[in-house]
Amino acid sequence: MTTSHWNKLTENENISNEGKWIVRSHKIEYKNFTNLDDKILVSTYVKNAKGFLSERIVIISLKKSKKILAKCVTKWYFVEYNTLKLKKIPQKILKLLKNID
Repeated sequence: MTTSHWNKLTENENISNEGKWIVRSHKIEYKNFTNLDDKILVSTYVKNAKGFLSERIVIISLKKSKKILAKCVTKWYFVEYNTLKLKKIPQKILKLLKNID
């Protein structure tokens, strides 16, 4: 899901050599139950991006009632490709992240 979102966000941008993302932490909060045949919706957005760190939210909800089933918060570090050293998120990427809903 996050890969698809990132690919869509960057499809018209030339940022392939800027660096890459590595997960720092991942938290899932389960709020409600669902049944096997229930239809669900999954949405994602970037809540914050500053310095080396980005915070992505994923919401899983029931399609019919919109009741939230789970909320996931994942914090990502931006790093250099070869060395994996922390790298400040480039302005080009910050602009992309700030122009989305």
